Amino acid sequence: MNLASFPLAARGALATTALLVLGAAGLQAQPVNAGNSGTLVVPRDRVLNESGHYVLNRNLMLGANDVAAGLTISADDVTLDLNGFSVIGPGQMMGVGILVDGAKGVTIRNGKVGDFHFNIQIQNSMSVTVEGLQIRGQGILPPAPPPETGVMIIQSTNVVVRGNSIVNTGLGIFVRGGKSRANRIEGNTVSSNTGGLLGICYNPAPDDPMGPRGNLVADNLVSGFNIGIQMKDVAMNNVVLGNTIAYNMGGIGLDFRNDTIVEANNVLIELP
Repeated sequence: MNLASFPLAARGALATTALLVLGAAGLQAQPVNAGNSGTLVVPRDRVLNESGHYVLNRNLMLGANDVAAGLTISADDVTLDLNGFSVIGPGQMMGVGILVDGAKGVTIRNGKVGDFHFNIQIQNSMSVTVEGLQIRGQGILPPAPPPETGVMIIQSTNVVVRGNSIVNTGLGIFVRGGKSRANRIEGNTVSSNTGGLLGICYNPAPDDPMGPRGNLVADNLVSGFNIGIQMKDVAMNNVVLGNTIAYNMGGIGLDFRNDTIVEANNVLIELP
């Protein structure tokens, strides 16, 4: 697929606006503000490795050969505004849509991400906000776990996932690892049409037997999954408050195997 015309706009620490254009060597920033004599280059693999405010101004459609990650954020203090546009994968449970890897002070907002195995993945990061996104899956029943996932958080702290719509994924929001602490999952609508296994799930990480702790899950609508919200036995001391859970017939609304605090006002409905 030809991505040569896919641009981004970036505003860095000097509040300079730049146009990023995908070229043969990478994404080349061409300064618009004459006060900035430098250039900013983002490699062709779409890695945002310098602080700044990036604005997507065209849909990004990725093929099977493009999706180790659609966009990767590895720098601190990055805002990625999708500006109402979409980052779309090839489907068939392939790749990561937007990856935040080892960064802090990151915000992702205002757009659509879909048709990846993991649509948003945050790992080994701190102080990340994901808000105002529309995330969609294909409703594929996986031959083995993990299924299509809306948002994956691994060994990360102070992550806020707020005000997003996640639809038709096998797993809505997945939080993993004992270093995943002080995270807030709030005000999201998480629904599945087909193949919905888990709405929100807290588990150990592959390299860590401990589970997330000290997190808040509040004011979410979770609908159409076999299990609405699940906490494994090692995911301790989390608070679940004021969620509405409509789970599939024969399923489980809340599945907690530990001392997670389940406050009042969680509403459970079994779907016909």
